[in-house]
Amino acid sequence: MSGQLLSSGVTFGAIYAIVALGYHLIYVSSGILNFALGEQLAISGLIALSFHEMGFPMPIAIALAVVVGGLIGLVYERMALAPAQRSLPGAGPIITSVGVSLILTHGRTLVWGPNPSAFPPFSGEPNAAVDFLGGRWLVQSFWVIGLATAITILLLLFLRRTFWGRQWRAAAQNPTGARLCGVNPAAVTAWSVVVASVLVTMGGIAIAPIVLAGGFYGLTFGVKGFVAAILGGFESTGGAIVGGMTIGILESFLAGQLSNAHANIILFAVLILMLIVRPKGLIAVREAKRA
Repeated sequence: MSGQLLSSGVTFGAIYAIVALGYHLIYVSSGILNFALGEQLAISGLIALSFHEMGFPMPIAIALAVVVGGLIGLVYERMALAPAQRSLPGAGPIITSVGVSLILTHGRTLVWGPNPSAFPPFSGEPNAAVDFLGGRWLVQSFWVIGLATAITILLLLFLRRTFWGRQWRAAAQNPTGARLCGVNPAAVTAWSVVVASVLVTMGGIAIAPIVLAGGFYGLTFGVKGFVAAILGGFESTGGAIVGGMTIGILESFLAGQLSNAHANIILFAVLILMLIVRPKGLIAVREAKRA
């Protein structure tokens, strides 16, 4: 029982972590919160299936869907997020992202219909599983966990070890100083939204074989990814994966022992408690000391 709950918790925790990394990347680059990430994740599998139905092999269809995800992020940032930030800094982008999230939710119903679609696993047969740590783990779960791990490592290297990564962080911390050093904060914001969109598109495609493509889970993943980002710390790359895994495992065990309703109540109580007691997250203070 506990092994099976761990399997579910780690799998969904990895997706929450990917969404949290999307929030984190945009926040450390621009100080903006983007609440449309969950719905972008939800439609990604449908986009890949559409390319596959056009005759493209699935690997090519997935790659094209990732490109489309990035383009959606770019169009969204240029046409909605940037104007909102100029007209109403702070609250404007949040309100706009909620509106875009609703557009994606209802728009995908008009385009693909209300019913989710089966998505083939990356390897093996559908629902193929192996025994691991006392439970039955779906083979697709290892793809999801591997993707989250790879994304975290690459983001850590980019933000901390590259010149461009340091520019991104500087653009959010001191936009005026960044401009004086030749950094364009507007371009940094645009690229951060594009990359975050790519990340959640990849996450959505990876989880689609488990939860179906196009299910109405965008809000759930978006909100729980936000909770994970708060728990780990919005300014911490490693904190996103810690927060995501913590939320996923805690949710799985609470739902298994109590119910989904009890699990959600406790998770959001944790969110409120974190905002009161440690608003910068579990890892933020330690990182500040290193800096």
